[in-house]
Amino acid sequence: TIYSPMLKSSRQFASVSTHFNVTPTLLGFLNHNYDIILPNKDHWMAGPMDTSRAFRNVQKVPLMRNKNQLVDYLDHDYFLADNQLFKLKPDLWITPVNNPSKKANLQQELQHFKAMNHYVTTRNKIMPSDRNTDEYKASEKLVDAMKLDTLNDSQLFWEARSLAIEGRRDTARAIARYVLANNPKFYDMRTLLGRSYAWDREYNKARKVLEDIIKRDSSYIDAYNALADVEIWSKHFREAISVANRGLAVNPDQPGLLRKKAKALKNMGKFKKARSILDRIKNGKSSN
Repeated sequence: TIYSPMLKSSRQFASVSTHFNVTPTLLGFLNHNYDIILPNKDHWMAGPMDTSRAFRNVQKVPLMRNKNQLVDYLDHDYFLADNQLFKLKPDLWITPVNNPSKKANLQQELQHFKAMNHYVTTRNKIMPSDRNTDEYKASEKLVDAMKLDTLNDSQLFWEARSLAIEGRRDTARAIARYVLANNPKFYDMRTLLGRSYAWDREYNKARKVLEDIIKRDSSYIDAYNALADVEIWSKHFREAISVANRGLAVNPDQPGLLRKKAKALKNMGKFKKARSILDRIKNGKSSN
């Protein structure tokens, strides 16, 4: 019997789940109920736990009996162990079966997994890397040519910022991509990348970068500020107010977002509401 915060009462499941299903299940629960932000891609071996009350197995997974001995493979209601084929029964009872074609099929699946496992672990291919792209290689070459490869990420940020302000935004963006390929959570750099597109009036590209930051970390206020600017500069004032409100839901006292909301309201001719927000900022109060 299983009881956890994911259930309102105790339940008994007869279906098969493995250790591969535990982490995706817990992260899915946290994402759905507590807005935990998950990456766009993952490397899990399986999906959420199967909660069927009737006995069944939908898993196709290798099982390591002990360290460095990967000889068992589970495929639905068949189980291969030491080249012996078994049929899986309720309560995980197994009985030997004679089915040469099925046995050969499971042996092939196991060998395929072992080959893939060796490839991804020895060549660091568990997740796709932004460093494998032509864009990254070009950025890396530029950083080397500019003799910036000895700088840390923070120093590269200030270098990219200076270049972007000077108008050398293609170079600034190349440096940003170089840094973000190695440090994807450097949100100041990612925000600079988004703003650089906005400064060139490439608003859709800017929106995509800035919304991606918010998806990664909904508490990162600078992304809301930058995105609100994008909507104001592109004269999408209702959208600017919507973005400001999203950020204010995270931080109701954020003066930058309040000013941007007031600016959008003013541009829409709603002067009284805009003035009310500005007065509240002046008086040290805030309102959504």
